[in-house]
Amino acid sequence: MSLDKQLAKRIISKVSFKDRFIAGRLRHHSGVKRITSYSFEEVITLFSQEIPVIQFELLIQWIQEVIGDKELAEKVVGIVKQKTDYFETLQKIKTLMIARLEQSRKIYS
Repeated sequence: MSLDKQLAKRIISKVSFKDRFIAGRLRHHSGVKRITSYSFEEVITLFSQEIPVIQFELLIQWIQEVIGDKELAEKVVGIVKQKTDYFETLQKIKTLMIARLEQSRKIYS
C-alpha cells in the first residue's frame, strides 16, 4: 500500500472530539459499554477488547473520511465482503491496520 508523509502524519496523530471513533465492548452483565478513540492507534486497541463491538461500515467511513486513507478503507471493505466469522474479520482488519501504523511510523519518524 502506498503512503505519503501527510497521510502518515494523520495516521499517527490524534483526531478532534468531533472526529473521534466510537465503538463498544460487550460486558456480560451490563451490555455494551461505549468506548471512544481519538487516534488510529487507539482504534487498533479496540480490537483487543474482550468482546469488541465495532460496526465495520462506520470504521470504513472513519478511515476514509477522517484519516483520509482511501486505499486502506478499500482493503477493509474487501475483508468485510469476504463475510467470514466476525472475530476472524476483526483479526484481519487489525493486522492490516497495525501494518499501516508501522508503515506510517517509519515514514514520519
